Amino acid sequence: MFCFLPGFLVYGQTVNINKGYEKGAMEGIYKIGTWQYFDSTGNLELEIDYDNRILNYLERDTSAYVIFKDGQWTTSTLDIHPRYIGSWVEFYDILNSSLDYPMQARYRDVVGKVYITFEVDTTGQAINFETVNDIGCECAYECKRVLQLVPNYWLVAMKDGNKYKSRFIISCEFGIILDGKRLEERQRKNRKNKSGLPKMPLAKELDGISYVIKKGYNPK
Repeated sequence: MFCFLPGFLVYGQTVNINKGYEKGAMEGIYKIGTWQYFDSTGNLELEIDYDNRILNYLERDTSAYVIFKDGQWTTSTLDIHPRYIGSWVEFYDILNSSLDYPMQARYRDVVGKVYITFEVDTTGQAINFETVNDIGCECAYECKRVLQLVPNYWLVAMKDGNKYKSRFIISCEFGIILDGKRLEERQRKNRKNKSGLPKMPLAKELDGISYVIKKGYNPK
């Protein structure tokens, strides 16, 4: 059992919601009763009883997550894995529909991947959004901006009855196709390894997002 809802409700007309990736009821601006969340193929991922603040169902995940334990970040399998409270379909819809290509980056043909880490604390809040690989021209700022548009409700990592802080990493790729050819990212002096990327912190990787534009493209 866990608590993540506000301690007050605004009562109003009950409206049933069925968007394909989520199903439940709302009263005013709050979710009530049981909500189900599905993946892109229609499989149930998560079921929450909002009235009693109970996790009814969580899709099994035996992969390792990154948690803060005994003063350090480490990998571990979990009894309850941290995840967005909602459908991942909604999560990525918000990111992909909100991400923009910064104007300065467009003009300067800046391309590449920005990596952002964030933590989920033991209250179920995403915090400490940090840039790992900044390609410049406000691209990292844009990635952080869209991540913080996602409703900030997360399941807390749990193992053996204990709650743990967890950490994720996600990539945001900016690409430009110029006259039919994709531009390559310029090498930067501060890179430390053969891959051209700085050393990545220990974190659970989420699927990345991307924004690709075409410039001067005239198909034959």
